[in-house]
Amino acid sequence: VNSLPGILTSPWLHWNFTHLLSNSLPFLILGILVTQVKAFKFVTIFVVIVSGLLTWLMARDGLHAGSSSLIMGYWGFLIAHALLERTIKTILLGFLTLLIYGGLFAMLIDFREHISFEGHLFGFIAGLLSAYLWQRNFFIKVNKG
Repeated sequence: VNSLPGILTSPWLHWNFTHLLSNSLPFLILGILVTQVKAFKFVTIFVVIVSGLLTWLMARDGLHAGSSSLIMGYWGFLIAHALLERTIKTILLGFLTLLIYGGLFAMLIDFREHISFEGHLFGFIAGLLSAYLWQRNFFIKVNKG
């Protein structure tokens, strides 16, 4: 129970400056791509809460920190949104996502002890789910134009 605040804070906490730097560029680029479908607020909030909750409930004991879960959520959202929406814009965004960050797939199967593969996996799952909910108008779409 003491770690409940970590559900909301873990994406914003990093182990050191190198960890922060390694997450900054993918966060920036994928975040900008998500803004192109006007889903940034929704996806960010949804992925932080869902991936944080799943990590809190099911991950190995230990500390899970870093924005990788959010990055993986953006990545999953952009790919799934391209497959669900199937417009030229979303397909181009999905293709660009895979072209630049296709290697993120390896993060889903990186089981090293100091890597939170659970955070990566749950972030990706939350991103996929957020794309489905966004496309289906499950929630009120803030800023959708």
